[in-house]
Amino acid sequence: MGIVSTLNDKLAVDEDILKQLLLRGNYQFRFNASYMPVDGINRAAEIIHKLALPLNIKLQLIVDIPGIKRRIGKLAGEWMIINPQTVVNFELGKDKTNNRRVIPIPEADFFEILEIGNKFLLKDGKIKFLIKSIDFNTKVIKAQSLSEARIKSFFGYSLYLKNLDSLGFPERNWKILSGLNYDLITHVAVSYTESAEMLHSIRERLLEYNAKPKLIAKIEEKSGFDHIMEIDFEADVLWFCRGDFGNNLPLLQLYQYEKKLLKKIPQYTSPFYIAGENFMGILHDGVPSRAEISHAGFLFEHGINGMVLSDEITNSKNPVDVFLLADKLKKKYSKFLPGQVMDG
Repeated sequence: MGIVSTLNDKLAVDEDILKQLLLRGNYQFRFNASYMPVDGINRAAEIIHKLALPLNIKLQLIVDIPGIKRRIGKLAGEWMIINPQTVVNFELGKDKTNNRRVIPIPEADFFEILEIGNKFLLKDGKIKFLIKSIDFNTKVIKAQSLSEARIKSFFGYSLYLKNLDSLGFPERNWKILSGLNYDLITHVAVSYTESAEMLHSIRERLLEYNAKPKLIAKIEEKSGFDHIMEIDFEADVLWFCRGDFGNNLPLLQLYQYEKKLLKKIPQYTSPFYIAGENFMGILHDGVPSRAEISHAGFLFEHGINGMVLSDEITNSKNPVDVFLLADKLKKKYSKFLPGQVMDG
């Protein structure tokens, strides 16, 4: 039970800040494998363990893998600026260093399963494209923008297709999992967890690496919500990721899902954390809004076991102050639920 601070590549090796966090009771840290390489994660884990050893702290170091979520490659420039009606080419490859109107797609199967008329969504559904033409031989898709937006390298993407429930588990996830140092890494968080079967298959593969980290199921879309009780049986921890979840349904429905999940907390065998868009006011005003602080207290009082602070929030201000605010709310409002597993 606690507050998870997400560390970016710079903060993850800042020994002064890390020691301050550890001294103030922050023992749960998350690394996002979508942005940090495996060797960088392992090195950061070594540093944190070295700092924690004399403090006799039991660490929880979490590696967050993309799950079924995929990402575009590296763009030609730092940003691609688009307007409604802009036509962009999606082409097979990891990077396009010369053409500023091309978005590279690393996976070849992307070009095999799409149809004209499908929608292609970037940045958790915020940026929309309409597929206009497909050349299966050259692996080129022309798509019209339906949004005004700025696109950056490695934005995540998702597809809404008529006859496709899941894009499957990309091979890069297995490469990440095979390279982690499980003497140091205690948890693996799986984005877009859809079912207990998905977690079971990951657990079976990890056994091939002689690894037994605890698994965190990230509930980020309706399939995960619908199978939450079965997922809970297979998972060690549950995260309700409101950012991505909210982008996959009409906005006004988000609270209804949150409320239903909160009511089920006494039934879960796994700790239940709220992740995604906690304290977003920090990005604009330097401090969370009163409404955000009030809602966080509400969530702890209604039984959540912890909160995940994203990398934007942890690194936007003094990380220690951000953690202390969340930890203070947790201590003030948390209630113990009989029978609840408190330490995933």
